[in-house]
Amino acid sequence: KMDHVMLSKYMPKRNKGTAPWFRGADTYSVKYAEQGRYEYQRYLMISRLPGQYKNDFTNFLRYIRGCGKKNSLTLPQEAIHWIQRMIVDNYNPQHCHYIAGMEAMMSRNEIDMARDVWKMMERQQTIPCDRTIATYLEVCRRAKEPTWAYECWNRYCTEKRFLEEGEMDPKPVSRVPFTLNRDEMLHLPKWKKFFDHDPNLDVTDLNRFNTTRQIYSKMAQVMLCSGEVELFEAVSYTHLRAHETPEHLVCRLLLEKKKNKIASIICHPLSYHPYTPLTTTPHVYIPIIPYSITHPSYTNYI
Repeated sequence: KMDHVMLSKYMPKRNKGTAPWFRGADTYSVKYAEQGRYEYQRYLMISRLPGQYKNDFTNFLRYIRGCGKKNSLTLPQEAIHWIQRMIVDNYNPQHCHYIAGMEAMMSRNEIDMARDVWKMMERQQTIPCDRTIATYLEVCRRAKEPTWAYECWNRYCTEKRFLEEGEMDPKPVSRVPFTLNRDEMLHLPKWKKFFDHDPNLDVTDLNRFNTTRQIYSKMAQVMLCSGEVELFEAVSYTHLRAHETPEHLVCRLLLEKKKNKIASIICHPLSYHPYTPLTTTPHVYIPIIPYSITHPSYTNYI
């Protein structure tokens, strides 16, 4: 009988770092098994000076671009390594880093790795800007993979629209700079003074210029390279013929060489949910919006 024995003498003491319910190692769940005593993964807040952000972002961008040089001794995989290093070091990679990563992989002819960069961006829940989308559509064109382009289009491009009559381009800057006066700096708690460089906050300002026509042009090139002639007609003939620029003219001449008769638009009005798997033959929903050639912004930003 051990009624007279104080069991608490033999249990570990509740020290500074332990949970209040801690009575021994066997009380830990599997969830905390590798973290030691009461070391929960907390919100990691790292306050850096703006100059340090600028320095480090510029350095990472230089490292990523250096991996794209054909005569360099670096491996193309190192571009992915630097983007992952940013994430591990609690930096948010910006759109320019993902664009540089995809361009570096394309210059080294590593198309699958260029798609890996895009997937890393999506895994970080970063909304791509128009230039990032155009770079990824170029990856799809080189890979001749229309399914990748459909997925990108249905996730990010169904809301794209052309400039209307009288609409200004570029749009005004919407960004409110992050500032603190002296009182706020002294009295606010640290979590209110912390500024995270979230790339999603910059998408509106990165898309100030309307570049919908460039995205349509890239999408048309993807479909032409992959042999999707009907979808190419839906994009290029119906819309781009109205705003014919040199690259659109090349696309149209290539199509007319392949097919003497250009059919009228057949556009399937279907857009998928972003995470719906494409199990059937995909159709791309491409809205056709009237646009005036005489609008001044058409001639200014070709």
